[in-house]
Amino acid sequence: RNMPVNNQFADSKNLSETIARAVLFPYWLISFQCSLLFLIFRSDGSGSVNFDVIFGPAYKGISLGAVVSCALYREYEVDVGFAYNRKEAKDHGEGGQVVGASLTGNRVLIIDDVITAGTAIRQAFTLLNEVSAKPVGVVIALDRDEVRALDDKLSAVQAVARDLAIQVVSI
Repeated sequence: RNMPVNNQFADSKNLSETIARAVLFPYWLISFQCSLLFLIFRSDGSGSVNFDVIFGPAYKGISLGAVVSCALYREYEVDVGFAYNRKEAKDHGEGGQVVGASLTGNRVLIIDDVITAGTAIRQAFTLLNEVSAKPVGVVIALDRDEVRALDDKLSAVQAVARDLAIQVVSI
């Protein structure tokens, strides 16, 4: 499917923000991304991956993480858990800040749309460490080459990889 192009997409930042919206990602693209993800995060030749749970930070990471976990199972029969966080913990119903598969003691792959300043990924990393999960990597749908500060020549993606000592992959 072709995305309509009009004047609101005249500059690359507007276009990248539009593309990054999970609702516009066709399934075939997610499936392709899963193929790359599968190759990058394989633990050995057994067809398995080196993570147990996909974690999608609120909000756009939720839909991307859900679709990726479904596509991994559909395309490769790789069955991993899926979890996401709420921006604010609930004190009623099931309560808490995390919804979905247990993170405790599991190897977790974080999936999000973009890294702008790295705040959401750093918050996810902190949350995962608090529940004794082991973050094994970060996958983002789009690298916009955002620079955090004028005095820091690293992109936000590079800074997250350096500061958290974790592999960050843009698909």
